[in-house]
Amino acid sequence: MKARIQSGLAAMVDRGLPHVMVANIAQQAAAFLGVLLIAKLLPPDEFALVRIALAYTAIATVLAAGGITTPILRYCADVALSHLQRQSLLGVGIRRVLAISVVVTLGAIGLVAAWPMDSLRASVYAAYALQLPGLALASLLLVYLQAIQKFKVLAYYQVAIRVMTMALSVGAAYFYGLTGFLAATLITAYVVWVPLLAVSSPRFRPPAPLSVPADFSRLAYYSMLGTVVTALGQYADVIMLDLVGIEKEKIAVYSLATIFFFAALAVGGAVQSVATPMFTALINDPSLFKKQLLRWSLLLAATGIPVAVALVLLARAVENWFLGSNYAGLSGILAILMVKFFLWSTFAVGGAALVGVGAIKQGAWIAVLTTILSVAIGLPLCQRYGIYGAAWAQVLVGLVSSVLVLSVVLHEMRLLAQRAHAEQFA
Repeated sequence: MKARIQSGLAAMVDRGLPHVMVANIAQQAAAFLGVLLIAKLLPPDEFALVRIALAYTAIATVLAAGGITTPILRYCADVALSHLQRQSLLGVGIRRVLAISVVVTLGAIGLVAAWPMDSLRASVYAAYALQLPGLALASLLLVYLQAIQKFKVLAYYQVAIRVMTMALSVGAAYFYGLTGFLAATLITAYVVWVPLLAVSSPRFRPPAPLSVPADFSRLAYYSMLGTVVTALGQYADVIMLDLVGIEKEKIAVYSLATIFFFAALAVGGAVQSVATPMFTALINDPSLFKKQLLRWSLLLAATGIPVAVALVLLARAVENWFLGSNYAGLSGILAILMVKFFLWSTFAVGGAALVGVGAIKQGAWIAVLTTILSVAIGLPLCQRYGIYGAAWAQVLVGLVSSVLVLSVVLHEMRLLAQRAHAEQFA
């Protein structure tokens, strides 16, 4: 058994695991630096407006992708499919994503036009709404490369995308302010997927008839439900702060703290990107599945503490020496959010395992429950305590999420063991 584990880890290294780890750090560093520079270049109220728009865009992008990323990840990671079948399945996914994203974009622009708001807010929202097809297609192509375990290519392209986006957006903001920044982000949203499309080589007209898996659409539906609810829960804090009328300057401080928080999540994101297809391949080996899950979960949880401390110290330095009084209280808010990060690190690998075994419906219901809780406790806390109430609400939701995800993971592991036992004696 030890030899099998070592062999599996060696295979992951050969496919580019170290490249993924390093690339995730590099791309998150580039994105992180870019946001700090944008916060420095734009007035706090404009920076807050951009972050609020990004919160809505994150949710809309999930809708625009139509949940297609999950069945693509699930089936294109299956070694039983040939390379041609995977390329053909990607072609099916691209066609569906383009159709869905156009509809969602038109709906988003219609909402912006109909909703009463000032011209500045409307222009920012419209600029982000126009990005949706590009963002949705890029997310699908990145997931495909993850599924076929092209980790080296995935790593290099993601770093290149981040660096290009940072350079263009910061440069545009420096010379042309908010208008230049919006134009740059819109352009990059459609430029980034071109090289991804070339390296993925989808087939839109396969030489042989393609049999789309029977539950392809079902997985997409449940994935979209779960992911959109998860995104709503993830960005509900910023949205609720905006809805209850917290000052834009304070929202700017809170939203910048979430940038540090998301940088911490990148550590787990690198692990998740590799772990999901690995758990798919271990479906028929419950014993090894359990050992790998425990091993990776402990590693990520142990890494979470030093990462959290380092980021809080960095936030303190940025607050005092770079951004100044406009972002006073940044490190205090981040310290609270880092409690949620540690809780997340205890179950992040378990979440990847659920996707790997196709337990999408269970994950969707967890997302629904935690999002309802996020709004139920977050709204009154935001109204009473402002940005500090939003931060503590996130911690409480993280605690509930950890309990729910770990409970479902244990249940799924028991099912895998029972199925393997039944097949052994059949």
